[in-house]
Amino acid sequence: MRFDPDLLSCERTLSRNSGGGIEDGARGDVGAGYRWQERRIHPDLACLVRRGFNDVLASLAHAASARSKLAPGRILLDGGYISQETWCSVAAELCGVTFLPARTFGVHEISGADHGAGERSSGLLGLGTRVDDTEKLVVVPSPENLPALLEFFKRHEPLRRQICFASPEGIEYAAKECDPTFRLMVRYPESSASTRLSPEQGWFYGVAAAFTTAGMTMPPEIMALFTSVVTTGSSIALAVARTASAFSVKQPIRPASPLPDEKLPFYSVLVPLHREEAVASSLVHALSRLDYPLTRREILFLLEEDDQRTHLAIQKELGIGMRVIIVPEGSPRSKPRALMHGLAQARGELVTIFDGEDRPEPEQLRMAASAFAELPENVAALQAQLAVDHVDNRFLVRQFALEYAALFDRFLPWLAARNWPIPLGGTSNHFRREALERAGGWDPFNMTEDADLGIRLCRYGYSLEVLDSTTFEEAPLTWRIWHGQRTRWLKGWLQTLLVSFRDPPRLAGELDRPGLTVILVYFASIVMTLAFHPVFVLIVALHLSGLASYPLQGSLAGDCVVALAAGSLFMSYAGSLFAMASGAKRRAIRLGPRDVLGIPVYWLLQSLAFYHAVYEFIRRPHHWTKTPHGLANRPLIRNAEMRKAPQNCDTPARPGRKSRLSILERLVGRLWSG
Repeated sequence: MRFDPDLLSCERTLSRNSGGGIEDGARGDVGAGYRWQERRIHPDLACLVRRGFNDVLASLAHAASARSKLAPGRILLDGGYISQETWCSVAAELCGVTFLPARTFGVHEISGADHGAGERSSGLLGLGTRVDDTEKLVVVPSPENLPALLEFFKRHEPLRRQICFASPEGIEYAAKECDPTFRLMVRYPESSASTRLSPEQGWFYGVAAAFTTAGMTMPPEIMALFTSVVTTGSSIALAVARTASAFSVKQPIRPASPLPDEKLPFYSVLVPLHREEAVASSLVHALSRLDYPLTRREILFLLEEDDQRTHLAIQKELGIGMRVIIVPEGSPRSKPRALMHGLAQARGELVTIFDGEDRPEPEQLRMAASAFAELPENVAALQAQLAVDHVDNRFLVRQFALEYAALFDRFLPWLAARNWPIPLGGTSNHFRREALERAGGWDPFNMTEDADLGIRLCRYGYSLEVLDSTTFEEAPLTWRIWHGQRTRWLKGWLQTLLVSFRDPPRLAGELDRPGLTVILVYFASIVMTLAFHPVFVLIVALHLSGLASYPLQGSLAGDCVVALAAGSLFMSYAGSLFAMASGAKRRAIRLGPRDVLGIPVYWLLQSLAFYHAVYEFIRRPHHWTKTPHGLANRPLIRNAEMRKAPQNCDTPARPGRKSRLSILERLVGRLWSG
């Protein structure tokens, strides 16, 4: 649109007559011939002037409106002289209704109905909301329909108590907050992985990249030594943490006594599914065995809108207290997005998650509810242990099962014993709903929403514990399935690491020093170690075989790099071995020579997945790689004997035999605890 030249020159007039800014509404001296009091101007301009808006600009807007036939408020808005918030608050004052500033109200439900307060095309978009515990209609006024609004409220005086005004920005914010997909991004944008890097991080990493490029002009000996020292230090830190957890005597928590039925809180079980028709029957059967009163729990199956096969398969199996929630089509199509939609419709005081292949122990819900009743209020979540129930002789299955045993049976209880942040698993997390919602829930844009949520809960001052109850899962059978899943995990860890360190001073203030160190060790060390692990393997292999030369060979710096590389490999493998051996003992998985010799191969496969994760983080950071289930030959659901001895595993050690490892566990455990 074309503005009147007098209006476009108003800033020069203001600079001569006033010292304030236009948006601030600073009143200046009245220019010659501009006496707004003597002229008949629009009511919104008069209200602006009463608030302190510059009367010269108000008169110019009035004159421009008369010539252009545009509403004066529209002229000021389009010219950037006032904000939408300012004008909408003026309209609310003139109409005698309440104005809701942006970010001060939430949406109850969106209403597309015509409420008789004008045409929707003239700017009246209605949203039902709760203000002061009463439902009200929130509308966006526009300058064009202000006269109609004034007339409407004259004729319908009682409606002033039922209608509120808000700006388009306020409505947009509330509508996004209403959509579970954007709830975390709107409330806590600094905690959302919707963007790869914050502006500050972009600047920092840009400078770091420049220094790195400049550093490449330095002698190669210095660069090689520096990289080797940092990577070896990361390997040592990771190995020390894993070894310490292997010798820890801390056990997961178990409630002293289960709660009776009448004292159990209402439980919501969220089960996100996508293309899981193959496991629908076994899943419903496993969840039906949960020992929890039907009147005090609900099981919500969260299905994508276009997933008709899973919908039909689940619908055939539904039992009492089970229902299907359709997740509307949207982006990103991820598990945490489905969980946020499920949480919005859940009724439970406690909330938990199960995946399609999960087979939780029947008493898990009752144990979690009883543990929450005994634990302090600041314990926000309980992580049940995860284990594989079809351990056989296949390489990936055994390594995956041993890895799970080391993580969930040893490492996480060790972290919980010290009140350090826990990277939660993707399933069998039990939450106090109040704490979960206060922390913003799951991040739909983070590919390891579980680890991210665990750290965020700790940043809000909550504690996490590990529950002495097991959920049995299906391990990936093929390299393609394992690689896709591990790539997604590592991409999510990169996202979580970058989100956590968007504001390092704030992070240091929210977490104690040991907790902050754990985040650095667990995420940064994994990233550094996996990034350079194949390089170190190649250097050591070339040095030992003598088949080919390598840079710096024969020099002092080259010998130091080889020694550091060998030390990094040894610490990585030793830490994994100690943790796996300890976890395998608890799960009665016999650790054989092939398992030990397979550790280096498993590390190389993880490095390959890491490189793929970096590529995906750059090209498609919010793509969720689906892990198919229902392919393994799993045992029939049994009772408590599944707990410590998975079917098809090797024969456990003879009972009554005193293990050297158990004695060493107690000795090292005493050392660490005191």
